[in-house]
Amino acid sequence: MVPMLAPLLLTLALGLQDKPQQLPEVQMSQAQFVILVAPETLPPAPENEAEVQKEHLEFLQGLWESGKALLVGPMADAGRQRGIVVLDVPDAESAKKIMADDPWVKRGALQLETRTWFFAKNYLRKGADFLDLGTYWIGFLERPKDAPTVSKEESQKIQDGHMANITKMAKEGALLLAGPFVEDTSLRGIFIFKEMPKAEVESLVAEDPAIKAHRLEMRLVPLYASKGTFIAEKPSSEDEFKRILKQVALDQEAGKFKEVVDGLEKAIELMPGSEIQLGLVRYETMARLGDDRTIAYAKHLAEVYKDEAVGLNNLAWFMVDDEVNFKKPDLKLAVSLAEKAVALSKEQEATYLDTLAYCYFKSGKVDKAISTQEKAVKLLDKADMDDATKEELRDRLSKFKKAKKGT
Repeated sequence: MVPMLAPLLLTLALGLQDKPQQLPEVQMSQAQFVILVAPETLPPAPENEAEVQKEHLEFLQGLWESGKALLVGPMADAGRQRGIVVLDVPDAESAKKIMADDPWVKRGALQLETRTWFFAKNYLRKGADFLDLGTYWIGFLERPKDAPTVSKEESQKIQDGHMANITKMAKEGALLLAGPFVEDTSLRGIFIFKEMPKAEVESLVAEDPAIKAHRLEMRLVPLYASKGTFIAEKPSSEDEFKRILKQVALDQEAGKFKEVVDGLEKAIELMPGSEIQLGLVRYETMARLGDDRTIAYAKHLAEVYKDEAVGLNNLAWFMVDDEVNFKKPDLKLAVSLAEKAVALSKEQEATYLDTLAYCYFKSGKVDKAISTQEKAVKLLDKADMDDATKEELRDRLSKFKKAKKGT
C-alpha cells in the first residue's frame, strides 16, 4: 500500500549549470496595445478604493489567465500613463469592449489609448505567477516634432541601420521584444529591455541610426510584468522551474498526462535535486499511461530512493496497485523493491508489509503473501492510519487466504 502522494512540490535546487538559450524562429503577429492613462482630472477616490483596486487586479489577471491578455503590467515614472495591456484581439473596438469592464475604467479613473502592434507574438509566454513581477524597461519610440526630412534613399539607409541595431541588441540579450505600431502617429513603436542599468540601455539605443539622425527619440520607463513572460529573457532556474510546474499542474487538471510526463522530465532536468519529490509523480503517470519507459525509470528511481523506504515502497506499490493498472509490471523488481522498503523499516511499518504481501500475491507466492500480511495486520493497533485503511489491510489478508483455499 502507498501513502497518498503530496501535491507537486516547488522545491528549488541551487548550483545548476546554465544552458544556452534556444530561441524560436520569429513569427510576427498583430495585437492591440492598450495604454492605461489617468485623466487630466481624476474623479474623487471611492471610499472602497482598496476593494476597487483588488477588483481591477482580478479583472486583469482573468484576462491574463484566459490568454486574452498576452502582456500586462504597470509602469513607473510615466506621467499619466499607468500601465499596458496587450490584447490578442484584431482591432481597437474589440480591445475597448473588453477593457470597458475594468473597474477603474468604469469609474473614469483610467482611460484607454489603443494601437495595433506588430510584434513577435511567439516571443511572449505566460509567466509563472501574475503577481510575481519582474522589472523591465519599456521604451516608447516617438517621432520628434522637429524630425528632419530626408531623401528616400537616406530614409532607407536609416531604416536598415535601425533594424540592424535592433538585431544586435537582441543578440546581445538586452532587447527582449520590439515592434512598430501600424497607425501613422507620432508614437512609432516599442522596445522592451531586460532589467539592467538605465544608462546601458540608453547607450545601446544611442547607436541606432534613427536616433542619431533625430528621426526617432526614445522615452524609457520601468515596466513590471510577470516573471518569465519574455522568451528571449534568460529566466532564473527557479523562475523557469516554477513556470514548468505550473504548466504541469494545468496539464494534469486537463488530463494531458503525456504532457505531464514530459513537463516533469524538463523540471527534473533543470533541477535534478527535485527528482526525489517529482520522480514518483512522473513514474505513476507513466505507469498509468502504459509508457514503455516506465520499468527503466523505476530502476533509475530505485537508485534515487535506495535509502528511502517510502520511495521504494511507492515504486513497488504502483506496479501491483489495481487502480494504476500497470500495463507490463516487472513483479520480480516489485518484490525486490518492497523487500528493501520493509528491511529499511525493520518490519515496523504496516503499509510497507502490505505492499510486499501484495507483490508476493501477484507473483503467485500466496503463502508468503499470507504470512507477510499477517505481520502487517498485527501492527494495526499501533499504526497511525484511519479505520477504513486498517479494514482494507484486513480484507486483503482474507482475500489471500480465500485464494489459497481456491474459493
